[in-house]
Amino acid sequence: MISLGPAPRRRLGDIFKFLSCTLELTFKCNCRCPFCYQDNKNSRDLTTQQLFFIFDKLEKHGVMSLIFTGGEPLVRKDFFEIYRYAYQKGFQIGILTNGVNLGLKKYQDFFSRYPPARVMISMNAISERTHEKVTGTRGNFARVLKGVSFLKKKKIPLGFQITLTQLNAHELDGIQAFSRKRRIPYIVTTNICDSLNQRRKKEIEALRLSPGIIKALSCRGKISHEVEEKRKLLKKKGNQFNCTLVERSFWVDPSGQTFLCAMHRDEPCQDIMKCDLDRLFEEHQKIVHEKQIRPEECLSCKFIERCDFACNAALRRAKKDTPEEFKYICSSVFSMQNT
Repeated sequence: MISLGPAPRRRLGDIFKFLSCTLELTFKCNCRCPFCYQDNKNSRDLTTQQLFFIFDKLEKHGVMSLIFTGGEPLVRKDFFEIYRYAYQKGFQIGILTNGVNLGLKKYQDFFSRYPPARVMISMNAISERTHEKVTGTRGNFARVLKGVSFLKKKKIPLGFQITLTQLNAHELDGIQAFSRKRRIPYIVTTNICDSLNQRRKKEIEALRLSPGIIKALSCRGKISHEVEEKRKLLKKKGNQFNCTLVERSFWVDPSGQTFLCAMHRDEPCQDIMKCDLDRLFEEHQKIVHEKQIRPEECLSCKFIERCDFACNAALRRAKKDTPEEFKYICSSVFSMQNT
């Protein structure tokens, strides 16, 4: 999750509009993290001109913030063109990245001139050896550290996303110490799921931490702070979503298909090049407010009032996969709550 801070003041007529859009610019990536749900697969990416058209459309609708993600958004050869066009239109731009390219001079020169509103780096290691295991690449950790130093020097808001697996759980203390020393906020998650094409289930299961280990880390105060941060963000309502971002934001995949969020890709699935954004917003709101996103088992669970950390869309997706998948996520969430 990435927060861009308060949006610019809006006109009264723009109240019932999307505020933010997350664009997966590509599924391509220069890392090969074995737990990535996107599989580093090839994608039929929107062209530069198509993205310009989309930015014009989003601006007309009233969107204020864009978040560029992937895959790895910085690997697109036309990234500078894409970013500059959006930047010059006045969008607040956030970037979700593995940080590798941020260590290169041409990216540092570019972002010095066009600073993003916020950058979130997947910081899953604090040593070169573990970074190579986690990313499936060699020689990139120093570039990530250079990128972090650059962002801090330029005072560009920065945060870390820490995904814990069997590969890097032993480095959590070091990553947190590194973050705190530099006053970099971070998010810790243990939730990794099968790939979008559901071909890596066994590999993912082998990488996951057991609910017992998750509970032990929570009891030591290593990840329980994340539960508290989630609680602060939650907005209590009658529907079954617990995410504060879902009402006024939506996602677009590399081919231009729209969907609710990273974990809820079933609907509203429309071609952003052709759809009317005002109507899409109305359909989006109906899904958020009228449909039960949690599986029925959750609605009858006696712990539901405490289950404010779980991503409801992820629970629903897990239920569609296998009973074991659902049980794992449920057990992991309860381990973090019951501390």
